[in-house]
Amino acid sequence: MSEAGSSQEPVQKKRKRERDPNQLKMNTANSGLNWWLVKVPKYLGEKWLSSPTSEVGKIEIRRDKGRTEVNFKLDERLANQGETRTPIDHKLRLSAPSKSETIGILCRSKKFEDGQEIEERSVEGTIVQNAVCSPASMSCDLYMKQKLLNFKGPEMQRKRAVQLTEVPQHIKPVNGITRKEIQEAKGNEKRTRMDDNQLTSRLLELFEKHQYYTLKDLCDITKQPTAFLKEKLKEIAVYNSRATQRNMWELKPEYRNYD
Repeated sequence: MSEAGSSQEPVQKKRKRERDPNQLKMNTANSGLNWWLVKVPKYLGEKWLSSPTSEVGKIEIRRDKGRTEVNFKLDERLANQGETRTPIDHKLRLSAPSKSETIGILCRSKKFEDGQEIEERSVEGTIVQNAVCSPASMSCDLYMKQKLLNFKGPEMQRKRAVQLTEVPQHIKPVNGITRKEIQEAKGNEKRTRMDDNQLTSRLLELFEKHQYYTLKDLCDITKQPTAFLKEKLKEIAVYNSRATQRNMWELKPEYRNYD
């Protein structure tokens, strides 16, 4: 009798491969859907989020002399909620998206499969229309009251405190600022964002000393990021295009303490 020779093949353990997020399959079943990208006021977005139901109002689309008019009517029940009544009638100003680029809606979700968490990605459609939603008619007093309520949020009320100081009734700031003042304030500190109220107070304090500033000078003095500072300036100041103060910022009349 002869024994048959047996061969043993090396057994390789299967290694669990990690999923490469860039190699995930993309679900494009809904890629043919068309969407509108609409920018709404903050108060309107808050009303929508606080609604107990999915219906928050009605949209009316009509053609008038070859032009498309889109109106949105907020649900009256939502408009009466809160400390003040918000506008009901709104208009949507339409604008076509850029032809040089395509804006799509991408969705990421997670599901469990075989005890593992798997990420799914999908294309939900394409933006074919841009729009900006604004109140159809709103009085100045009602608008200022609404802005004041947005400014005085619960968190902001806890942080702020009233401090009495002696402030002259009329302050006449100097027209310009010297390079020496900028260099003294510039320093080498890293530019980190201030608190919103702190930056407003700082800017008002600077405009009491000088009437006009360039954006670069204010960035050097306050040590704030340019985009963040410019956004705050648009709320309290105006940009001059006149020849004498070209490319300089000045406080809006309602924030000035001088004639």
